[in-house]
Amino acid sequence: DMFGNKRSPSDVVRGANGVKTVKVPLTPAPLFLVSRDADGLLRALRGAVADDPSTALSADVRPSLDGAVSLVLQNETKARQKGVLTAGGKEVAYDIVPRGRQVFPLAAGGTEPMKEQSWSGELSILPRPWNVKWFFVPKCGAKPDWSAIPAQPLLTEKLERDAKGALKAECKLAWNKDFLFVRVEAEDAEFIPAAEDGKRFVPSALYAHDGCLEVYFDGFGDARAQGTKGYDLNDSRYDFLGNDVHRFLAVNWQLAQGTASATDQEIKEKLVRKFTRTEKGYVYEIAFAARYMAPVDLKPGTVAGVGLCLHDYNRAKDAAPGKGAFTHANLSNATEPGVDCDKKPYVWPLMILGE
Repeated sequence: DMFGNKRSPSDVVRGANGVKTVKVPLTPAPLFLVSRDADGLLRALRGAVADDPSTALSADVRPSLDGAVSLVLQNETKARQKGVLTAGGKEVAYDIVPRGRQVFPLAAGGTEPMKEQSWSGELSILPRPWNVKWFFVPKCGAKPDWSAIPAQPLLTEKLERDAKGALKAECKLAWNKDFLFVRVEAEDAEFIPAAEDGKRFVPSALYAHDGCLEVYFDGFGDARAQGTKGYDLNDSRYDFLGNDVHRFLAVNWQLAQGTASATDQEIKEKLVRKFTRTEKGYVYEIAFAARYMAPVDLKPGTVAGVGLCLHDYNRAKDAAPGKGAFTHANLSNATEPGVDCDKKPYVWPLMILGE
């Protein structure tokens, strides 16, 4: 192995045809294999099969256009994989061709717009439980009729020192072939406009101000399948403050339009958005053009992750101007309690574009 320890194959079995089958314990990479018959070793490795399905299969739990939620198993090897696993207490027998995949229904569900649904359970091939939430986004005409679309509340609070959960907010989404529309309405009795907070305004740090809205997209909706880690190449983040916008994170350009992908300057100039002050707070209305949504396809059945997170700054009592003058909290649609959406695509709920 990589530490210079010599190992010998165990459990050698000689078949009737004289061919020996051996088990090779895996080690941290690299593992060096030495044989007097190099060609024979190469043939054997090409036909090798892992005896642990967690090393051969990748798993995902995804909702579909009919409202059902299913387990999707992908065979990541060049060998047929056959066996039995459990998903949420349900036994699943799989038989998957090399590089193929199988889909197994787990539960039925509804297709009501903006209604949150969820599935949780243990997958026997994974070391962690699976928790996923999703909702359907209704299709609209040229512009959405917001009065006809149900609202979904943002309920997950992350409170920093001395902060109190005073912010209330709800979201509505809609789509057509050209745009994904996002509307977020907030009630904030102590809203502090950036022009009045005494902070230095930095266009790339809109999150330092009260009322900043962060919008996240997981382009392939695959964060949970990737495990609990940060951003990957198909994730993006847009920050809004009033009518200012900053694309904080872009997807890899090869997943968008290549060298013709939108620049940050184009986003600032052309992304359609409107910020409105209200008697109780404020409203964001944003229209993400299909060009800015790539690799999310604006068509029925598309599944992608979407995170929404608001920043709430309030003046701390008896605090002098400067450091410590504000308390800070977040309100989001994160699917785990007490967290925000930053660098956590596995807590963004999934959206399904409905018909």
